[in-house]
Amino acid sequence: PMAAAGAFACLTSLAFLFAIQMYNPAPFYVFDEADAALDKENSLKLGKIVAQISHHSQFIGITHNDTIVREANQIIGVALNEQKSSVIGLKLKEKEEAA
Repeated sequence: PMAAAGAFACLTSLAFLFAIQMYNPAPFYVFDEADAALDKENSLKLGKIVAQISHHSQFIGITHNDTIVREANQIIGVALNEQKSSVIGLKLKEKEEAA
């Protein structure tokens, strides 16, 4: 099916990007719905990879995926209300590292 092809292309692109990141990391990355074609299981894996790499680089992710949002340290929502945008920020607790 077409959805599977989109997910495969998404995973391939992300794997390539993360390989480059491991070799020559940038200080920050911007993902604009890079997870849109992924199912919940692969979204969870992506969220965990981003969380791990975010110790060395910052990630700005634009997403509607609740699985990805749960891995975030901070979320910022933007909504259109009566012809103007409203911005809401929420700093989430730092996740505790397992010893």
